[in-house]
Amino acid sequence: MGKGLRNLSWNQFLFGLVLLRPPLFIFLGLSGLLMLVSLCWFPQYAGGWLSGFFLFITGFVVSLVCSKADPRIIRSLYGIPAFVFYQVRALFKSLSSRRLTVATREGSAPAERMPESRQL
Repeated sequence: MGKGLRNLSWNQFLFGLVLLRPPLFIFLGLSGLLMLVSLCWFPQYAGGWLSGFFLFITGFVVSLVCSKADPRIIRSLYGIPAFVFYQVRALFKSLSSRRLTVATREGSAPAERMPESRQL
C-alpha cells in the first residue's frame, strides 16, 4: 500500500489493500471461533452470527447458480473440508518450523547438518 501511495498509483494501492486480507480459511475459522466465544457471553447475538454465516453461504451458492457454473465446479465443492484441513495443517507446520532450511554462508548451521555428500 505504501508503494501505491508513494507512486500515487491507485492500482498499486488497491493491490496492497487486497493483500492485507487474511486467507479465507483463516477468516472463516476465526469468525467461527469468535462466534462461539460471543455466544457464551452474549447469547442474544446468536441470530446475528447465524444470519451472517447463512448470508455468506447463500451468496456463494447464488453466485454459482446465477453464473451457471460447470457441474465439475459444483462437484469440487465437496472437497472443501479436506482442502481447509490441509491448509490449516500447512499453516501449523510452517509456524512450528524454527530451523533454517537454506544455507546462506559457507559453514552456516544448516550446511553443517547436511551429509557430506550433499555439501557444496
